[in-house]
Amino acid sequence: MPHAAAEPLRIARLPHDRRGYPIPFNMLRADDGTPFFTVTDDRKAWRCIREARFPICGERLGRWKWIAGGPRSAFHPGGCYADLPMHKECVEFALQTCPYLAAPKYMGRIDVPDPSKLPPEARILLDVTQTPERPEIFIAVGAERFSMGGAEFPLVPYIKPKPPWLGWSFWQHGRRIEEDEAMPYLRDVFGRDWQLPREWLE
Repeated sequence: MPHAAAEPLRIARLPHDRRGYPIPFNMLRADDGTPFFTVTDDRKAWRCIREARFPICGERLGRWKWIAGGPRSAFHPGGCYADLPMHKECVEFALQTCPYLAAPKYMGRIDVPDPSKLPPEARILLDVTQTPERPEIFIAVGAERFSMGGAEFPLVPYIKPKPPWLGWSFWQHGRRIEEDEAMPYLRDVFGRDWQLPREWLE
């Protein structure tokens, strides 16, 4: 099970479903209001891009923004993220509570919406270019500037944090781990002699 974590105020202000889960700002909803937690509403995602908002809480971002993903998203020269930048406290809450990010035995179930409940213009698109396996660890990266590319409306573009970075943190099964715990997993991906790119830090 994901670790218990107190909801940041920004998350606590969101509507919650009957189980008590916060309903992210950018989640696709059926006509009757039913949220589909694994499906993003690209119209809301583009609003977040235009207005510099965080897609989970819907509130505006500050100078430093955080983003989370697997090792290749963070450290591969061609790596990028399919998600948008976040507040630090919100991304850490997600890393502790989101089943995909935090549950050791996440089953990978995707809730496909009932087409009869969706607006007529809605279309469900899957990105087959993403690595299908869940990473062994996740990395949160803080940066001030991000580049975007790889897609046009209605698809959300890929996001890449630009150095210098404010910092990074490593997460596994809902808990933050130290660098020496993360390195074996990182070297499984990048090679046994690989080193963290500290020159990317501010």
